[in-house]
Formats: sequence, C-alpha cells, structure tokens
Amino acid sequence: MPSAGEDDISLHFFRDTAMLHQVIIEGIGIFSICLGKYFSSCGFLHSSLYLLLENLISSNGEVRSTSDAILHVLSSSSGYPTVRNLVLENADYVIDSICRQLRHLDLNPHVPNVLAAILSYIGIAHEILPLLEEPMHKVSLELEILRRHQHPNLTGPFLKVTSELCISTLC
Repeated sequence: MPSAGEDDISLHFFRDTAMLHQVIIEGIGIFSICLGKYFSSCGFLHSSLYLLLENLISSNGEVRSTSDAILHVLSSSSGYPTVRNLVLENADYVIDSICRQLRHLDLNPHVPNVLAAILSYIGIAHEILPLLEEPMHKVSLELEILRRHQHPNLTGPFLKVTSELCISTLC
C-alpha cells in the first residue's frame, strides 16, 4: 500500500508531466508564430498537428485547453481561417498518423479516442470520407466478435468513433 509521501510524489510527477506537455505544446505555438507560413512549408505543421489533436483527449484539462488554444494559433499563423480548415487541408497527414497507430493497437490503445475526438471537434467526416476508408475498415474489424475479445476495453471507443462518424456525416 503506497504511503502518503509516495502519493505526493505521484501527484507531483503527474503535475510536472502535465506542465511539461503544456510547455511543449506552447513551444509549438511559439514556433508557429515566429515562422508564420514557413512553419507549414518546413514540415513542422505536419509533424505537430497530430500531436496537438491527440492532446485534445488528455486527462488533464489544462493540457486539453492549451492544445485547443495552440490549434487556433496554428491555424491563424499558417493562414487558415479556422482550425477546421487547417485540419481539413491537412487531413491526409492526420489520417495517415491515425492509420499507422491503428495498426499497433496494443501500443496505442488511445487512438480510437483520438479519432473520435477529431471527428467530434472538427466535424468534417463528410468532407474527408474517402480518406477515412482505411481507419473505418480497421474500426469495423475491431468491432467483430473475435477482435472484441482481443481488445475488450476498446469496444466503447470504437463505437464512439462510429457514432461520431455518423453524426458528422449527417451535419
């Protein structure tokens, strides 16, 4: 049984990790502001966009809100009118990152939640439907009976992805 001191260390570690995430995310925003449109042409946008979208599902509210704020900064400094436009124009890179991680669900069990969050946050499924073929195929495979037994804790998140896809295609 952990002592009170060990609990304090764990809490401090959690807070320090969250602050470090925030600093990294804010650093991305600062680079984006400094480089302007070069941020995208240098490849920084493609390498950081998924990270920012991924942090929208963080268990820490401050990390989530920082990610959201920096996504708005990125869209503005890169010349996109909204975050939605930013993600839409770079959807192929985002979906590629998701597909790579979906191939290794044991290492990346958070990916279904990321995909659901992206669909919910941006609401652009109908515009990127052709790009969603591979990840949605993986989602449908994971919802089959045998796969649900391999990853029982992912059934809910995969159903959330399906739900968000349906909602965003209706809008």
